[in-house]
Amino acid sequence: MKGWGGDLKSLARAICDLKYDRTAEFIEALAVAVYEDAEADAGRGRTQLAGRLQETSMHLSRASDEMQKAWKICEPFMKPSMHYR
Repeated sequence: MKGWGGDLKSLARAICDLKYDRTAEFIEALAVAVYEDAEADAGRGRTQLAGRLQETSMHLSRASDEMQKAWKICEPFMKPSMHYR
């Protein structure tokens, strides 16, 4: 992967090690990027691929929502200095 020198498991761990609110933001950004790809493929007449990518984007957005809920559970227990990392 361009710009990443590690393996994908390490990348996944690095993203999950972010605070959960930041992880939720990352997942939502990924959902948007996948949706943009879906739109581009739809414009090229690749309807099956576009449909699968749109479905993936929807699931990623739901995952982001769930991660945001996890953050709301954890946030009250975090030290104030940890809110800005």
